[in-house]
Amino acid sequence: MDITAALQDRDQAELIAVVRRALGTERVEVIEWHAHPLSYDRTSPVSAGVYRVVGTASDGSRSVPWSLVLKVLRSPAGLTMPNGFVIPRDLPDDPGLFSYWKREALAYGENVLGCLPTGIVAPRCYGVTTAADGTVWLWLADLATSADPCWTPDRYGTVARHLGRFNGAYLTGRSLPAHTWLGQGWLRSFLDLPGRRMMDRIPSADAWEHPLILRALSPTVRERVVRLWADREALLAALDSLPHTFCHRDAFRPNLFLRRDADGHKQTVAIDWAFAGAGPVGEEIAPLIAMRPAGGLEPYDPASLERSVFTGYLRGLREAGWRGDERLVRFGYAATAALRYTFLTVAEMQSEAFDESRYAEVERRRGRPIEVVMGRQAALVSYLLGLADEARALLAFVAVGTAPKEAAAGAARAGSRRGPASGGQARNGVERTEQVPATRN
Repeated sequence: MDITAALQDRDQAELIAVVRRALGTERVEVIEWHAHPLSYDRTSPVSAGVYRVVGTASDGSRSVPWSLVLKVLRSPAGLTMPNGFVIPRDLPDDPGLFSYWKREALAYGENVLGCLPTGIVAPRCYGVTTAADGTVWLWLADLATSADPCWTPDRYGTVARHLGRFNGAYLTGRSLPAHTWLGQGWLRSFLDLPGRRMMDRIPSADAWEHPLILRALSPTVRERVVRLWADREALLAALDSLPHTFCHRDAFRPNLFLRRDADGHKQTVAIDWAFAGAGPVGEEIAPLIAMRPAGGLEPYDPASLERSVFTGYLRGLREAGWRGDERLVRFGYAATAALRYTFLTVAEMQSEAFDESRYAEVERRRGRPIEVVMGRQAALVSYLLGLADEARALLAFVAVGTAPKEAAAGAARAGSRRGPASGGQARNGVERTEQVPATRN
């Protein structure tokens, strides 16, 4: 999109109104502005682009600089994902779908994100408008920061702790946002649509015969993936029985910025709320562990990363006052991560391996040779299948401890093969409300 031309075609009163809200005064006029695209790891087809719009305003006696981020949203129907997956043109525009493209705009427009619990904040929104082409424009506060190329385990743990406090607030009395367009049954919707299409291809014997796949994945992986698909309904039923909270649901590193608020307290600014909605405890941290940014510089060791993230998340839940059994959190995390990312990762490996024309793009995006990319993806698949085994082992506990009779019966039939994890230790916590200020750090 030529954002400069698109902005020039819009009513300039819209831009003036947004700038005035950002500066907190009606007494300024926009003198000049320019815009340029922001680079980011685009994993969602809903985004038509993210831009920084910078300019100068005048209050009559002085010039005032301003800077905003413009995010353009669009329907994903008929688009092609970065991994080559083509979204059907007849994708319904249904608020109940995992991919409902207007969700983030509605979350800002209904002020769902304006006063979140302690630890997690959303960028302040100064306007939500609809363009003539049907796209929706979000005018957001400019965080004036970029993602760090490398996170330490402590940083992962701190962000996970903030996510735990955020989720914990809704588990201890804060009301869940009640809107039909928020993601309800998000994971089931994901598996029913793209998940089924992936499984049309994944089990096929020839899909495992490429040399890159043969070198990366052991012969038993195929049958374990197929078994996980067969077990999905029992796992989903048990996830439905867990305590539910308000989730960002796309909390992976490029969407999270650690900073300090006006009082000097650490907080995490979370962008991209397109998947937000009610979800089971533990679901929130699945993307933080499984979804590494393309070209990440850290050694890939999901099990080691999990230790920092899970410990931090559980600590945040305890600080928010939640005293539930740690095994519920383990199941929520393990089942969600396995179901959401195993099929996606295997399908992506198969797609990339068999399409040599995409090797250069994959290597550019991932920052590594294709053989290394496959090795990292294979390590993730192995880790996720281990989580699937852990989730099965916890099914009996979840069924007896929390599930309604109908879900309990189905989950108990699936059985378990390993003992549950040990319980956690409670801590007290304090809740504050905060929002990202308009000023930039």
